[in-house]
Amino acid sequence: MPYSKINDDLYETSGFVNELLKMRDYVGQAFHVMDEAAQWNAAGGVDFYGTPIKTGNAKHIHGWWSDYVAGKPTFETRYSEEEGLALKIDKSLRNAILFSLRMNLHIRKVKSSEHDFMTGEFNEDGTINYDGNEYIVQEIGWIVEPKEFLAKCMGSLLNQLRLAVVTGMNSNYGQLTRGSIGTLFEDLCAQTHTILVGNYTAEITDIDVFDVQIGSQKVLINPLRLLSKSPIPHPV
Repeated sequence: MPYSKINDDLYETSGFVNELLKMRDYVGQAFHVMDEAAQWNAAGGVDFYGTPIKTGNAKHIHGWWSDYVAGKPTFETRYSEEEGLALKIDKSLRNAILFSLRMNLHIRKVKSSEHDFMTGEFNEDGTINYDGNEYIVQEIGWIVEPKEFLAKCMGSLLNQLRLAVVTGMNSNYGQLTRGSIGTLFEDLCAQTHTILVGNYTAEITDIDVFDVQIGSQKVLINPLRLLSKSPIPHPV
């Protein structure tokens, strides 16, 4: 059977991979900025494209950084929208950070009014025809501007990494960052979730509710629209 993107359940979501690739570059750039900074505990933190990264402690306290991060090679980013080199950190460490940042992702059904969901169907070229009524339109996007959220979380994530490494697991650093031992992934996610809830209440409150004043739901950052996998049941 020849390939058809219309029959590919994951085709519509694949466009958002570009956002994840950008996020991967941003993580590398954040690590490079922190590696270049002589001090981490300055009152204004370490600037990351307009948002400060604050750890609340001195760089020399993070001995794990010297062992596993400092001095790594840099590379030119391919997907980042910002200029600046990125640090080529271990994939397992990078993925642990990326995994925790998914707290900033949101998927929802798109509402066309207070009571109705937007519907659509595929055109022959795979685009969405909003005049159709076969599927519910869904949307995936960032709740908070991704670079801002990364910077807001980075200090807490580094502190959590320091805590995990120095509490008896230093000799198993690779297994720790891969998630095969310990609870690092869960602990990092707890940090990003706490920051999201504590600092962005306005953005997440009633995020799926149709706002009559603006005529839509709250706007997601860099959203991608797709159709639900299952057709809407219609009366025979």
